[in-house]
Amino acid sequence: MKRIIFVSLLLLFLFVFHIRDGAAQGGKKGMGLSVEPGGLLIQKVPIGQLYDMDHWIKMRFKVYNDSDKPRRYLLKVDKPVKIGVKVIKGYRGIPDPSWFWFEKDEVLVPANGVEEIKMFLRVPNEEKYCNQKWAVGIDVGGKPEAEERLVLAVSPVFYIETEGRAEVKEKPAGFLGLVPATTVLEDVALGRSKAASKIKICNNDDQPHLYKISSIIPFSESGKQVITPSPNFSWLPEKGWLRPGKSTLKIGPQKQKEITFDLNIPKKKEFLNQRWEGILFFESEEGLANFVRVQIKTASQ
Repeated sequence: MKRIIFVSLLLLFLFVFHIRDGAAQGGKKGMGLSVEPGGLLIQKVPIGQLYDMDHWIKMRFKVYNDSDKPRRYLLKVDKPVKIGVKVIKGYRGIPDPSWFWFEKDEVLVPANGVEEIKMFLRVPNEEKYCNQKWAVGIDVGGKPEAEERLVLAVSPVFYIETEGRAEVKEKPAGFLGLVPATTVLEDVALGRSKAASKIKICNNDDQPHLYKISSIIPFSESGKQVITPSPNFSWLPEKGWLRPGKSTLKIGPQKQKEITFDLNIPKKKEFLNQRWEGILFFESEEGLANFVRVQIKTASQ
């Protein structure tokens, strides 16, 4: 049976222009370059399987050429830091950029036209790659022609969340691992309750760390990318309704600990039959961060 993979578009930075060679941002009229999607969140990506976006989500990468003549563009996938783009806190660069690729790395786009390119992703079949949150940087740059100095480029970031598993035989990859990455609570009664779910925090570093744990609601700000809610969920109205069992936790090198969390949803009729998502955010004293999605489906009566 095919897995259902959920996808949501990041609405911020849909068309982000980075003009190279010292040119002013915005470019010259008639040389416009844009791409779609300009930001993408892919969730529940299975490990060990080829993920063809054209097949699973009917999506291809589109390169738009708004100039009055055909132009060639080069496509490159790399870790965001290598491309020079910022990543939402809580995600980290994909371990190996070659896991994400396009069907071709150079395209010729007709004048005032668009070219569509297939996208692929394959995560190795290792349990340590479950419960991961990664980012990949996409660099699309114009191929300069003779005597051209102005080269347009766009650099979107795609976010990948691999399938979540509560039971894994391997420690999750990354310096700060969390298991599971998403916990789902069904038929949640209103009022104060203690969730049965536990979250395992793994310090995979060779040094001890003190982690700050908090409940957050990532509200969007102008000009800033933030964590987006999963499809079919909206953010929990109040972060105080979701409380971690501890606000700080010290974990030794190569050690792990567990925490629980509480819910306290006011007993109001309008809060019945809701689909909310909260974020438990974990951050080390050095700023290394990760997060768990807590999906809450309240009781119908």
